[in-house]
Amino acid sequence: MIFVCHQRRSLRRLKPPNRVQWCLVAKIQPIILAAGNGKRIIAEAMAKGMGELPKVLYPLQGRPLIDYVLDEVAAAAKLVQPDGIELLKPIVVVKFMQELVREHLGERVSYVEQNPAPLGTGHAVLVTETAVPTEVDQVLVLNGDMPAWQPTTIAKVLRQAAHSKSTLTLATVDFTDPHFDTVFFAYGRIIRDSKDRLLKIVEQRDTTEQELKISECNPSLYCFDRSWVFAALHQLKNDNSQHEYYLTDLLGMAIEQGQAVETVPVADWREALGVNTLEQLQLTEKLLR
Repeated sequence: MIFVCHQRRSLRRLKPPNRVQWCLVAKIQPIILAAGNGKRIIAEAMAKGMGELPKVLYPLQGRPLIDYVLDEVAAAAKLVQPDGIELLKPIVVVKFMQELVREHLGERVSYVEQNPAPLGTGHAVLVTETAVPTEVDQVLVLNGDMPAWQPTTIAKVLRQAAHSKSTLTLATVDFTDPHFDTVFFAYGRIIRDSKDRLLKIVEQRDTTEQELKISECNPSLYCFDRSWVFAALHQLKNDNSQHEYYLTDLLGMAIEQGQAVETVPVADWREALGVNTLEQLQLTEKLLR
């Protein structure tokens, strides 16, 4: 039996002495980004006579993409509960055709509207600031259009964040498989120095020719220290090709500040596939089979 006490970030042996009862190590708030309008997949779907939907509701093997993400987070929560890690009810960030997302998900999640949108992933997380309880230690951030994560991978990120108490913990994936096309799937590149130390993440559209050759990529699975991340998000700038506030810029900011940053490598690159087009949806479905 697991008993949770209210002194966070520590482990204590409580009476009776013949039974080990663990305190809460970390309380973590999942945030799922689902506000994007998915222009490419909608245009392709409409051209094929399919209906217009928010991207996260397009079906994969008969189920909306976001259902997979929610199931994976729920399964990961069960995996880390014995470690003293508690996941709260997920917050879903919505905007485009949000009434359909709300109708589908119902009371399974809480909602925050990204307004105005689109201003980028950094802004999408920032709008949740007042919705995240102050007693939360970390926030887990995932995209609602990435249906192939394994709960064990999410659990690794959660454990690393909770026990290291790092400011930022992020998954990384090495796309060296010849079947993976870095043009087809556009991911930010992990930039390291000559001593293999993390420096920053550069979005693919902003990479140099040399950076584009880097196979270590950012699959957008993060855990942030709650108090740090919202303060940092207020400092983000949008001086990039899209004029958006990139969540990925927080890595460089954390490193410049000397904050603790941890990485968790993803064993199988197929977990980290996101869906932006019908072709990507079909490929992801094929890989899941």
